Amino acid sequence: MNLAKSKLQKYFSFENNTIAYLIFLSILIFLILYNKFIFGNFVFFFRDVGSDSINVTLPNYIESSNLLKKEGFLNFWSFFRGMGQKTGNPITINPFFYINTLLLYTFGYQLSYYRIIIYFFLYILPSGIVTSLLFKNLNLNKYTSFIGALIFEFSGYMIIGSQWGHAYKIFYFIFLIFSFEQLLIKKRWWLIPIAFYFLSDNTFLMLTDSIFLLTYSFIRFYETRSKKFSEYVKFMFLIAGLALIGIAANAPRFSTNLLIMLQSPRVLGNAGLTSSLLAHPEQLDSKLRIISTILRLFANDLLGTGSNFTGWKNYLEAPLFYIGLLPLILIPLFFTKKDKKTLHLAF
Repeated sequence: MNLAKSKLQKYFSFENNTIAYLIFLSILIFLILYNKFIFGNFVFFFRDVGSDSINVTLPNYIESSNLLKKEGFLNFWSFFRGMGQKTGNPITINPFFYINTLLLYTFGYQLSYYRIIIYFFLYILPSGIVTSLLFKNLNLNKYTSFIGALIFEFSGYMIIGSQWGHAYKIFYFIFLIFSFEQLLIKKRWWLIPIAFYFLSDNTFLMLTDSIFLLTYSFIRFYETRSKKFSEYVKFMFLIAGLALIGIAANAPRFSTNLLIMLQSPRVLGNAGLTSSLLAHPEQLDSKLRIISTILRLFANDLLGTGSNFTGWKNYLEAPLFYIGLLPLILIPLFFTKKDKKTLHLAF
């Protein structure tokens, strides 16, 4: 009896089922936070500063639904945008694309009314799972990995940025960091091409994430592998080669989406801001921006919500660094436990 009880406790123990407990608690928190969107009459669209969700996202759902029903899956051109416009190339092995397409074909544009559920199960929850695996890869204990992943899932940018559909960007980013750590520590190279396969759907996202990876990789390589710069350069050439494999595998969509972006009037056209931004970059010494950055570390809504936001720029585009009060409280403990030689940017 005691042996059976011991085996049962071991089978259901937190240590052996960290990911399962993470999934369970994540779903529970999600159901509580978004109960009005899931069970009530609320839909995840907004009329104030988040009006892009109505003016852009909803029409995109309707257009994609019309294309699927009237022109089939393999379409490269849409007549539902003005006089016509090239669409994203549907040739891909990205599973998220096919899941979204299948759901859209089945439920039509009404699927958009439940898009927060789609975001959660496709991107928010997987982001937490990958984050937990990343922290374990960094030799953090299971409790730290569990709490850190949970906090990451419901961070400020993840929650508010999802209004603009940005949850997938966070998932792609954390998967890129995880794939880098797998290569760095365990020499598992095959995840890097997959990460860049995902990222190459969005050229701008791939560029910004790659710039971050360049800085992050330098610090981590110096810390874990070698202090020789020549060794680091060789390692980065390996990553570049693996990245090119991923981009080449996604060449049909990468080239199409790149052309769509470059041909957009908001990029190289008369409505673009590229030249003015280069000539007059925004100053980082704005007092309002500094105040917004500090206050939004502690909560998303300290400066108001929606159109009532009183901080820098607007509620969606101001810094969204809030990731829970717990890490803010515990940060000082990090410095007391680390000496100068081992102090790093793990937190």
